[in-house]
Amino acid sequence: MKNSGAHFIRVAELLYDEGRLDAALTEVQNGISLDPKDFSGIVLRAMLYEHFERWEESLRDYETAIQLVRGPKALSDLSPDEKYNAAFLYKYLSDAYWRAACRDDNHVEWAKALDAHEKALDLDGSNAIWWAEYGRLLRQLDRKADAVIAFRRSLSIDPDLGEAKESLKEALGDIGRDHFRAARILKDDGNPAEALRQAEQGLEYQPHDPLLLTIRASALFALKRTAESRSLAERVTMEMDKIACQRALTANEKYAHKRAFGVLGGIAAVDAWKERNRSHRKELWNESKNFYLKGLAIDDRIADYWYGLARANRFLGNGAESVSALQHLVSLESTTGAYSTLFREAVRNLNFKVALDAWKRLLEMEAEQSGL
Repeated sequence: MKNSGAHFIRVAELLYDEGRLDAALTEVQNGISLDPKDFSGIVLRAMLYEHFERWEESLRDYETAIQLVRGPKALSDLSPDEKYNAAFLYKYLSDAYWRAACRDDNHVEWAKALDAHEKALDLDGSNAIWWAEYGRLLRQLDRKADAVIAFRRSLSIDPDLGEAKESLKEALGDIGRDHFRAARILKDDGNPAEALRQAEQGLEYQPHDPLLLTIRASALFALKRTAESRSLAERVTMEMDKIACQRALTANEKYAHKRAFGVLGGIAAVDAWKERNRSHRKELWNESKNFYLKGLAIDDRIADYWYGLARANRFLGNGAESVSALQHLVSLESTTGAYSTLFREAVRNLNFKVALDAWKRLLEMEAEQSGL
């Protein structure tokens, strides 16, 4: 008995518990050489190999241990004890693939980690931590929607699991940002209908996200669904104003805030164009002006807002303010169109110095473009 495989493996387990891992590996090797099918010894050696980052040997031992438990049986045919052991072995195998994948950034190893983890959950789906870790694996493989389902499953088992709560929040944020980026690109490319679809898909995951709400408002405005757009943009500005009274806005909140003001400025300008009553039209141009000013107070580098402000001031009869706004515009957007607009507005308001400077710049730009 003293020289049996079980004896060496028991000694190895004691050494492992004491943290004497090199000695434990020697003893477990001795034990397995005497009994190649000792389940406990193979699992212990797999764990030791993993500690020493001998990944291939570790993975091979975990696979061997799983075969010793299940043999040719399907997972559904295992006994309760066999399922219990197999579940933990598949989880250990998944963890080993995970660590190997982290080291090598190997997509194949990530996929194998996922496969082993899924088998562990098939055998025991009651472990909240396992579901949370499954979600992390899915996120790593860019399966963000599936990851959300996994984190929610974890929280249905343990509502207080902090890891799952934080990971769910991050996964939802990932999806929201992806849809926002797609919507913004589509909107800028002149496809507001598809931008709206992307925004609404993102809002299914992040219903209160200010970026998604704002890009949805912008897409609705482009689609001439003005009432819906106005309501949504007003909702964002009011919510951001409320938050700003309590704390500093985040970068994303500031972005949504200023863009919502831009949407409202554009809506007011469109309504002013349509309004026949002179008094009401003036009120609408004032609204447009004030919305653009609020947006520029957050970020004065938005060329479109300076143009919108100049337009509102022109229709309000504020010539000097209109010229000033256009000077800000050309400082941000040095194009022939911007300088032409500034030139015409300066001439209209008899500001010949600014008009002359704009005209000179236009001639310089024309010469540059013609290669002279």
